[in-house]
Amino acid sequence: MSNYEIMILTKLESSEDKLKEIILTSLKLKDAKLVKLERNELAYPIKKQTRVNYYLLNVKADNSLIAELVRKLNINKSVLRYLIINLDTEKNMKPKKFQKFHKFNNRNQNSNRAHFDNKEHATNDGVKKPFVKKENGEAKTNVEAGEKKIVKRVVKKEEKVETKKITVKKDK
Repeated sequence: MSNYEIMILTKLESSEDKLKEIILTSLKLKDAKLVKLERNELAYPIKKQTRVNYYLLNVKADNSLIAELVRKLNINKSVLRYLIINLDTEKNMKPKKFQKFHKFNNRNQNSNRAHFDNKEHATNDGVKKPFVKKENGEAKTNVEAGEKKIVKRVVKKEEKVETKKITVKKDK
């Protein structure tokens, strides 16, 4: 026998006595403490109902009796929703183990990563110059070395499709 917590949502028109009778007969209990909760407004409508009755029940019962209760709650039209939680299995669940990750404030703190040199160097006046090319031991930038900027343009050409009519002559 396990401990169960049962939450039931019913229509406002339904009576508490009828629900209590269903619970007592299906769980084979002599007396059960069915607690009516105060909150009765729904966040969204369920079966065109915006206001419902909330009931909470804590029971110690067998699995087969709980299955019978579920069957009877599904048959009853006044019950909109129900939630049955096995407290024994919920409390004994082991928490999931999480991996511990290190937090790096700076990129250079991670020693496992490969280090690459920046291709642009900052100058004193705040303007970045392109990567320095070394020729004959002298450092020159690409612009100073006299290289031209090459701009490539891609022009899409329309493809012309030629169609030919083929006529087939039948022999008589």
